[in-house]
Amino acid sequence: MKLATDRHCRSFEFQVSSFKQIRNSKLETRNLKLRHNRGTVAVTFLLALPIFLWIICIMTQYALMVNARMGVNRAVMAAGRSAVTSLPTDPDVDYVDGIRNVNRAAWMALEPLSPKATDIAMDAQAVVAAMENLGVNVPSSYAARYSYAQAATTVEWARVDDNDVPISEPTWEPLDFAEHVGQRIRLTVRYKFYINVPGIRSLPGFGQNDTVAGITGKFFTMSASYIVQLTHGREAGVNNAN
Repeated sequence: MKLATDRHCRSFEFQVSSFKQIRNSKLETRNLKLRHNRGTVAVTFLLALPIFLWIICIMTQYALMVNARMGVNRAVMAAGRSAVTSLPTDPDVDYVDGIRNVNRAAWMALEPLSPKATDIAMDAQAVVAAMENLGVNVPSSYAARYSYAQAATTVEWARVDDNDVPISEPTWEPLDFAEHVGQRIRLTVRYKFYINVPGIRSLPGFGQNDTVAGITGKFFTMSASYIVQLTHGREAGVNNAN
């Protein structure tokens, strides 16, 4: 009876020992797989990270360019509103610098899109002083950004007919506009947008290398046009004969 009991105990202990060995073997195999999987995930992540960052840079730059495109459209409309009452100017009638008014309207609209210029333009200082005199709280970086917008922007216009086809002519003579019907023009604003997202600047063929307002890098030129109907020519003062 005792021998049978001992044999049974040894058999049970053997089974328990075998079960522990199998369990430990399975645990070791699972741990090896986990360590292998962790290594695989880490290597995969390191390989995918540059591609992911590149996609983020492209999306960021694209969003900035879309915003800049809308900003240029706002600038040409602001310049157009200014042109309605500022162009053309007649020095024999008034002393309004209409061309400066149109340019300033575009520069002020493009200031939020612009980086800080290294040198402050005199016109930027004059604009800041004028706004401060009106009680406007002007940001400290406004003059530098305005200076960049001034250097990076060109404003052009040309007379067009009722079908928006340009009318070939030499230069506008101011005296020809006094007390004459207002002209129809196409106003065009061109702006050099600074590409500032790392990685995108290294793309070949994307943008042009240039230096604007002391900033050297790559720039993308954006343009927008707007048809404007100018007001009638300003009337001269009445003289003694009239």
